[in-house]
Amino acid sequence: MSKQIKKLLLLFVFLFLFPLIGQALQLGKIVVTSSQGQPLNAEIEMMLAPGEDASKLQTSLASKENYESQGIERLPIHNNISVELQKNERGLTVLKLKSTQPVPEPFLDLLIQVDSAKGRNYREYTVLLDPPETPIIQQEKIVAVDKTDLPLMNDKKD
Repeated sequence: MSKQIKKLLLLFVFLFLFPLIGQALQLGKIVVTSSQGQPLNAEIEMMLAPGEDASKLQTSLASKENYESQGIERLPIHNNISVELQKNERGLTVLKLKSTQPVPEPFLDLLIQVDSAKGRNYREYTVLLDPPETPIIQQEKIVAVDKTDLPLMNDKKD
């Protein structure tokens, strides 16, 4: 193949395919509002491609087989996590992750799967959970009083 044909082919790929890749559905950062020992409560930002219909997206945690193929351990808590597509208070499309059981570990690996008409997307997240808050126990101060310095109340002055 001549160099000119190769250059034309690369130019074609760059001009026509890159804009399509840039407009694909994307999963953004995750924000966790729960701590270790509490049920999971998290949101993942979603960037939809222009014209993408959010109601036609299927969202879930990936299967056990997908976890294994990525070298990620799927724990029993993963079976308790629900993934729902919602609009947040700012009107942005997000994935809401919730569990009814507490997450006992300090971190949790998640493999999110989103199916759309354009294909299947995966994104791996490692969630670090803050340690549970320990209650502050107030201790009473014990003060020793020297009774020899105190005036006696029962003494009457003559």
